[in-house]
Amino acid sequence: MTKKHYVVLGGGIAALGAAFEMTQADNWQDNYDITIYSLGWRLGGKGATGRDHSMDSSRVFEHGLHIWFGCYTNAFRLMWDCYEALDRPKDAPLATIQQAFDPQNFAVYTENINGQWLPWYFDFPTNKYFPGDPTNPSGTLPIWVYFQMGIQWLVHHFRKHEDILKQFDTQQVDKPHWWESLANRIAHPVESLAERGVFALIDALEKLVGMLHAEPEQHTAHDHNILQWLLSEIKSWLDKVLGHLLDNHTDIRRLFILVDLGLTTAIGFLKDGVLIHGFNPLDQYDLREWYKRHHASPFTYNSAIINAMYDSFFAYDQGDRNKPDFAAGSALSSTIQLMFTYKGSVMWKMRAGTGDTVVAPIYQVLKKRGVNFKFFHRVTKLEVDGDTISKIHLSRQVDVKDDREYEPLVDLDGLPTWTLKPDYDQLVQGEELRASGANLESRWAKWEDVGTDTLVVGDDFDEVILGISYGALPALCQDLINSNDEWKAAMKSLSTVQTQAVQLWFQPDLTGLGWEEDPPMLSGYAKDFSSWADFSQIIEWEHWNGDIKPQTAFYSSDVLLDDHEHYPPPGDYDFPAEQKGRVEEQALQWLRSQPDLLWPKATLDDGQLDWSTLVAPEDVKDIQRFQSQYWRANIDPSERYVLSPSGTNNIRIRPADTGFTNLYCVGTWTYNWWYNLSAMEIAVTSGMQVSRAICGIPKDIAGEHDKTVS
Repeated sequence: MTKKHYVVLGGGIAALGAAFEMTQADNWQDNYDITIYSLGWRLGGKGATGRDHSMDSSRVFEHGLHIWFGCYTNAFRLMWDCYEALDRPKDAPLATIQQAFDPQNFAVYTENINGQWLPWYFDFPTNKYFPGDPTNPSGTLPIWVYFQMGIQWLVHHFRKHEDILKQFDTQQVDKPHWWESLANRIAHPVESLAERGVFALIDALEKLVGMLHAEPEQHTAHDHNILQWLLSEIKSWLDKVLGHLLDNHTDIRRLFILVDLGLTTAIGFLKDGVLIHGFNPLDQYDLREWYKRHHASPFTYNSAIINAMYDSFFAYDQGDRNKPDFAAGSALSSTIQLMFTYKGSVMWKMRAGTGDTVVAPIYQVLKKRGVNFKFFHRVTKLEVDGDTISKIHLSRQVDVKDDREYEPLVDLDGLPTWTLKPDYDQLVQGEELRASGANLESRWAKWEDVGTDTLVVGDDFDEVILGISYGALPALCQDLINSNDEWKAAMKSLSTVQTQAVQLWFQPDLTGLGWEEDPPMLSGYAKDFSSWADFSQIIEWEHWNGDIKPQTAFYSSDVLLDDHEHYPPPGDYDFPAEQKGRVEEQALQWLRSQPDLLWPKATLDDGQLDWSTLVAPEDVKDIQRFQSQYWRANIDPSERYVLSPSGTNNIRIRPADTGFTNLYCVGTWTYNWWYNLSAMEIAVTSGMQVSRAICGIPKDIAGEHDKTVS
């Protein structure tokens, strides 16, 4: 076998994950070598983090708010393998994956009722498992199992609130002609079914679902018609007896929304053939559009739960909240997997920064295994000859002294961390770069690259793994677009959005801010910062010298409206500062008007945040304390979040079937069989698909064998 040279372009999680899986095999270097080319001085893509160790805090600065879900089977599996391979000493910081992630079970959705924001608390139950544990392998479930679990969830909510609902259960059931045969089939007295109203329907629904074959293909059309009728009758009852109470009764409204959401989802699955054909066909509809098609209540499809789904995945065309668009199949399949397959906790937070907890360990393992890294290389063009990538053109941003490999990590009390800026002392042009203040990760950096490199197929590489984020690809891949219709369709139809992020450090603890409950994860709140999470666990891994040290930290992220029709040219050096100024202005306005639900004890009588609660230097006063916090605009092409709008699922490029003989693609913009969202799980899954196509590892990937897509 001829040894092959694989070139990985990009340093995000998908690219790193592909390289990690490729190096899992013993003696992998006998068959191929791997070189990763990455822009700038750090890895991680949208998960890159940095610390300014010259400051007195060594605070960690993120691109945004990153939460892992307990259903991320493939992503946690990779991290489990990574921490095992890293094999840190037992007394080292974050020595194991269990030490690297904290459970998060408390979530807060927010309702806006008549102009007033109301918190809606959810405390998800835990279980004894840890995601990714190889001794307890898990993944997605057959679609019929999800349907059964959904019906059990509905039945649970009806019986849990039986005392309330029985007050209204005066409706007699109009018996269809097959009523007696149904009663006989489920061994239930006919009189009881006719007289017990909605709870008789609930009993019948539960029994029938429990009796049907595990393979939906074995069901008859009559079976599904009966299920639809039962669900529709229950839904009709719900509308009749509770619909007029929703404006003024919070508990009843929330019960109605939960039950109507479950009933409408089940009805829609039956009518649209999801049990047979999977979720993929639903992606032609926007999520709210799909719920409207199946007659959900406006209270339901405009509820805090649905709003949080759009907000969590930035599902707004061009960042415009008047243009929501979220592919229904991907939204529903991911939500169902989250609800019914999470391990341990529904959510997990990283103990330190994303770069510290996830990216640095992967980098260290890859280095130890012999992967080569080329930092400060910006890809400018992929050249095509027929169906082959023939040349890769790169621009070299700076040179590393003595032709050494750049060393990116800095020790922080034994924890390897990334820096907010390059280590100028390692660079030939370091002092010049320091003086310029140029950001080498920015399209608009005022910096002249020091040279160019051209990699030629057959001489410098054999195969290419393209891990650059979708937003940057149209400018690099014109040859691919011009020569391949599938690429042309994908580059034309997929879309991205700018995002914005804020990090705040507070002096009071959670109780002092107004939280008597567990640390919150809040979503669906007021624009322009609708999602917030307590991230106080990261403070342990920050150096705060002096008398004032924070006890809490909160992170937020949201869409940032595109205020420009086209990308400004690279020479528009003022653009990044202008966009960051927009984020600052919006954050200040938000903190002047919306903090009371999040931090009631840190809100003044006039509705503004009490600025004195923020950690800042002693001589900084009032609103200027915000200047000591952190905020950013994610505007660069590779930083933009890849959206999942309706009608775009099937035009995505398959990771291991790109239309070019020596090209693989990884990232959240590629096609995934389970759902297509920008999430850590999808990034890792794409890398696993590519690795298996190359070397057969991993043998099994969670989600691929289930009958969930057509």
